Amino acid sequence: MNAPARLRQHPPQHARPTTGALLRRLARVLEVRAIGLVPEHFNPREGLRAAVAVGIPLLLVLTSGFYAAGWSIFAAFWTCLCVSPGTRASQRRLLALFVGLGTVVAFTGSWLASWGPMTALVTGPMLVFLTIMLPARIAGANLLATLLGVVAVVAVGFPLPLHQAGIEAISFLLGAGWAYALIHGLWRIDPHAPLDLATRAVVARLTDMAADLEAIGEGPHRDVQWHGAHGEHRRAVRLALERLGALLPLHAGEPAGQLAPCLRAQEAGEIVFSALIALDHAFIMQTGSAQERLAAARTFHGGLQAWRRAFPTYRRTLQAAPDALARWIALVERRRARLREPLVSGCLLALEQALATLNGAQELPPPAPPRGRAGARPAKENLCLNPYL
Repeated sequence: MNAPARLRQHPPQHARPTTGALLRRLARVLEVRAIGLVPEHFNPREGLRAAVAVGIPLLLVLTSGFYAAGWSIFAAFWTCLCVSPGTRASQRRLLALFVGLGTVVAFTGSWLASWGPMTALVTGPMLVFLTIMLPARIAGANLLATLLGVVAVVAVGFPLPLHQAGIEAISFLLGAGWAYALIHGLWRIDPHAPLDLATRAVVARLTDMAADLEAIGEGPHRDVQWHGAHGEHRRAVRLALERLGALLPLHAGEPAGQLAPCLRAQEAGEIVFSALIALDHAFIMQTGSAQERLAAARTFHGGLQAWRRAFPTYRRTLQAAPDALARWIALVERRRARLREPLVSGCLLALEQALATLNGAQELPPPAPPRGRAGARPAKENLCLNPYL
């Protein structure tokens, strides 16, 4: 099929990719190959807070020369790792459990291991087994159980008599307690930040997918023939949507108004993703004219960029977001009316519906809470409680 003359004479010009786009491209290449690198989810504030939490006990131990308190350094580090996504109340509860149970595990493992090699060989697996059973009783305790297992293994590697094991346990309690006070008192970080970043990551992945379709222009789609990165965008978007879907149930107990923007974004993301898959197929099969396919890809790219600008954060949206999205809905409707190919036109109709979902007033059902509750015996099929891990 011949492309329009004006398209042949004036091929689309594309700006050089930004640093953020290059990082997302690298992350996409790695994550679809089972390496969980997602640069847009990195939080420098958490790293700085962990550095302070670990650095102060380290400085105190080095200056005082009381090296028996070195476990406070380990405890502060592990406590920072134990901060998992969820509400502030659930984070406090799980972190308090880690401080208390970690102290008991550190003392028990170190003291029992001092009884002899055979006792140590039994104590380590026994403590690990007991800790990994916690998720069967406590919702969202996967990370807690993993870190307690680490504490048990390390404690068995430090066999100490009763009084020294007690000093080790007190050191652990002080280090973990200090990190707990820093995390939930002195240096708080919004617990909704992972949810907000996961939502923005979905839009970023969709934007990249639309941008690559736009960059194809009238040329052949690279997925016409199978290659190593076949369907890379589709897998990256699906992974981002699954991460968002795994985070939402962890905030199920919060007021509906706080989660509504993210729920709308999840629904709109699913609609846009389905439409982009259809448009991607149209590029592969060269359905309709190249001009119409390119126009649709540009509309998707522009609409997704407008989505990102309208919602810089999903917990505190801009007041102008409804007006901006309403203008884009009208623009997509006008462009759709000029298309002749039903498949391409249907893709723009889906984009229009997705933007309307972001802008709509209808109530979306709240996410279901994680299965299992503290003190309740779950069914056998409900043992995996936190799909985020």
